[in-house]
Amino acid sequence: MSPYTVSLSLGTVTRNEDGKIVAPCQSPEDPDFMAYIAWVEAGNQPDIVE
Repeated sequence: MSPYTVSLSLGTVTRNEDGKIVAPCQSPEDPDFMAYIAWVEAGNQPDIVE
């Protein structure tokens, strides 16, 4: 299981460990959003649900 899930129907990215929505976010500088982007750029893929 990935640490993140993308919901296509909701248009959100959720951190699975605590249920926090990391995208969309209030600022592209949000530390949780930046951690997600770095994780994806490192070659990882989130779980995807409809």
